[in-house]
Amino acid sequence: MGPTSRDALFGSYAGSERHLFLGWVASNAGFSTSSPAEGREVVGQALVGVAAFLKARPDVVSVNYSGLESSPWHQLQLKNAPKGGGPVLAFEIAGGVDAGRAFVDALELHSLAANIGDVRSLAIHPATTTHSQLSEAEQATAGVSLGLVRLSVGIENVVDILNDLDKDFTAAAAVREGAATPTAATPANA
Repeated sequence: MGPTSRDALFGSYAGSERHLFLGWVASNAGFSTSSPAEGREVVGQALVGVAAFLKARPDVVSVNYSGLESSPWHQLQLKNAPKGGGPVLAFEIAGGVDAGRAFVDALELHSLAANIGDVRSLAIHPATTTHSQLSEAEQATAGVSLGLVRLSVGIENVVDILNDLDKDFTAAAAVREGAATPTAATPANA
């Protein structure tokens, strides 16, 4: 019996417990690509597209992703990870905490989660979740602005990812314009 795509994916992550765990997650998630290299390439291409999409939006204040040539970390990324900058980026949405919360509340494709490194696309609004116990000043010291959203891009179709994000920006715009309010005063994923 020859190796399956699950075996190939699992084996490709050998070398550390973290990568073994990611292999296990991928093998149990029902996702597969024809090869592990193809999976990494799919995520890398998708993330560059997502980052460019975000950077072009007028309602995005900033995008932090080392795969963008405009990133102050781009040269380090090319030196240390020449095949791609990894699956995670962060961006600042205009409108602060309410817009950020409305954005993540509107997500359908992305799962709300504090972890990264899954094969599924994930998102989090740190100001209302992981850093909500801190004051605004403490959040700012920690690098968490009120509109910061972190995305971990998975292996879904990039068109589906972008459609989901576009819909989420519509929800955030409604909050900025006063047409809607966040659904609750509790953290976005509570």
